[in-house]
Amino acid sequence: MRMKSCWLSLLSIALVAGWAPAAGTQLSPGKYVATLTPRVDEKTADKIEKQLGQIQEIGSIDVKPRDSSLHFTVKDKAQADLTRIDDAVKTAAPGTAVTEPVMESASSTPGGPAAETSPTHSY
Repeated sequence: MRMKSCWLSLLSIALVAGWAPAAGTQLSPGKYVATLTPRVDEKTADKIEKQLGQIQEIGSIDVKPRDSSLHFTVKDKAQADLTRIDDAVKTAAPGTAVTEPVMESASSTPGGPAAETSPTHSY
């Protein structure tokens, strides 16, 4: 029973700490999505967008408080450092963790997330 408690404690620490990028990990050009935890409000979303906008390799940025998702693009002929993205989120919203970004599909279903009309910010 003690061993099970130890593993549960370690798992809890890992979940609370969030995902941390490996140093030097780069994202290639493309459109990405990640999840922010805990859920962010509109004010925090704006702060995160402004902070990420300072990263030269990032193009469009859209934080959606409704589902706490972060959508962004890495500019053509650029690579974005994951550590800088993670640090920018933590600077704008201390205590907020970002999951590992995944590249969004080039195609989408009608009415799906890519079909939404919410504004995307470019900085």
